[in-house]
Amino acid sequence: MMVMPARKVWHLRSSTPAATRLARDANLSPLQAHLLVNREILTKEAAGSFLDPRLATLPNPLGVGDMVLAASTVIRAVERSSPITIYGDYDADGLTSTALLHGFLSELGLEVSWHIPDRLKEGYGLNCEAIRKIAANGEGLILTVDCGISSTAEVKLARTLGMEIVITDHHQTPPEFKAFGPVVNADQWDSTSPYKVLAGVGVAFFLAGAIRALLREKGWFKGRKEPDLRKYLDLVALGTLADRVPLIGLNRVLVSNGIRSMGRSSRAGLCSMMQVSGIEPGDAGWQDVSFQLAPTINAPGRLGDAEVSLELLTTRDRNLARELAERAHSDNRRRRHIELAIVNEIEERINEEPDLIDGRRTLFFGGEGWHRGVLGIVASRLVEKYHRPALVFSFQDDMAVGSGRSPDGFDLHRALDRMRRFIEKYGGHTHAAGLTLSRKNFPILEKKLEEYAQNTMGDLELLPKIEIDACLSLEEITPSVSEELACLAPFGEANPEPVFLSPEVEVISSRIVGNGHLKIAVRQGERVFDGIGFGLSGHHSLEGKRIRMVFSVQSNRWQGQKKLELRIADLEVAGGESRVILEDSGGEIDVFGAEDKE
Repeated sequence: MMVMPARKVWHLRSSTPAATRLARDANLSPLQAHLLVNREILTKEAAGSFLDPRLATLPNPLGVGDMVLAASTVIRAVERSSPITIYGDYDADGLTSTALLHGFLSELGLEVSWHIPDRLKEGYGLNCEAIRKIAANGEGLILTVDCGISSTAEVKLARTLGMEIVITDHHQTPPEFKAFGPVVNADQWDSTSPYKVLAGVGVAFFLAGAIRALLREKGWFKGRKEPDLRKYLDLVALGTLADRVPLIGLNRVLVSNGIRSMGRSSRAGLCSMMQVSGIEPGDAGWQDVSFQLAPTINAPGRLGDAEVSLELLTTRDRNLARELAERAHSDNRRRRHIELAIVNEIEERINEEPDLIDGRRTLFFGGEGWHRGVLGIVASRLVEKYHRPALVFSFQDDMAVGSGRSPDGFDLHRALDRMRRFIEKYGGHTHAAGLTLSRKNFPILEKKLEEYAQNTMGDLELLPKIEIDACLSLEEITPSVSEELACLAPFGEANPEPVFLSPEVEVISSRIVGNGHLKIAVRQGERVFDGIGFGLSGHHSLEGKRIRMVFSVQSNRWQGQKKLELRIADLEVAGGESRVILEDSGGEIDVFGAEDKE
């Protein structure tokens, strides 16, 4: 029996006078101006910066937080030729951060090593055993990337053992944290700071910039080659897209230029990954990085050996790079099988016990020996399907190690912070967290989190919603419109790919492809487009029917030719009651090219 996809609320954005003004002032098309206003780009200057993100606009890294103190601490190690250990994280953000600073500091002539914790044996962040091993090799500097902000005891131990330690991170700071040294953490900066949105690799990039600037002031580069930071932008783009931080401001500048640099990158590992994934280097786009390269880099660490990915990002040996890329690619396929097995087990439980989801605001699941490396992805799948906070745990002896994700409207980190007396260790962001707790506290935390969600989440927040930018007929989809949309890329958090509604479309063919996907051809007037709806096979068969369709426009290359296709987010058969909710902004709907009434 085919299961129909869950119905979603369609929220259609109105055209506004602000879009009309922006189109006039910035000489933009009405559609492009409307899309920019939807993304809170309201002025000619802001539109210019957004559409032309230049490296020259990056601010001086010395003017934020403890950056000067942190950079000066590293420079003392440079001047003394002291050893530096980069303590990273096992995900793509941490790995690219480690690779970036390892390469940069090595260029300065330093002895640089790294430590990446084993996800399955050591867990996230600093740990005392690793600190002791590093200290046993002699006094030096520990430089953390993408971790450390929740490790007070470990930082104190490092200082006690005679180590200097500099923390760079972007995760939320626990109330009890004490630094005992320089901290460069994007989360701690003022909400108006342009650095606030940075991923861990972005923080690492600006630290490198600060170190270089101070060394330049000291005249250190007289007679020495000065590192060119632009060659690290490919790593910044990869780590930033993988971590799904807001793609606005500094991140947009870094990622846009980083993706462009991938086509001319000499990094052996990156070139090998693109080859293995079937990506032409000159054609690499944000989707290739987000959905192919980032999961590939993440996969070995999820399965317990992040060193594979780090070696892949740092090696200059092209033969070794190809071997490592193929291994990472294989690990990613294995990761998908493990993830799918856990998702299927959870779905079977829900089918057998509907009370696990009916009437609940949160989803809470645990399994004996579930692979810890995929718990976060499984939680994301549950949030995507059921649109409510989800926590997934692996039971190991008397402990429960878990990962959680949450939709917009629920601050998961804040919720866990209120319940920290039941948790051994936790950390993360508003929408993602990792935690460890005693197994006996598992049912207690489940109850407390559900009670908290019942008191803080309304019924509307449980409804999945699709934000629609505008109405767009198929006849309006031209190559020039596709180019206008491409100017808004890269897409991601805070800059979603534009989504459109076409209310009257005829389906001329319909079939199921792959694992539950819908492939259709649609016609409106004289224009015909192919469309793919992932997970939408429950709507089959639609041939001969008229539908309302929500979609994005994709430009695909096939046999050297570009072809415009539609990626369908949702649809419904025309003739019934519409799900569209119009935004009440006082503007007119779908009047591109016409004047709005002010």
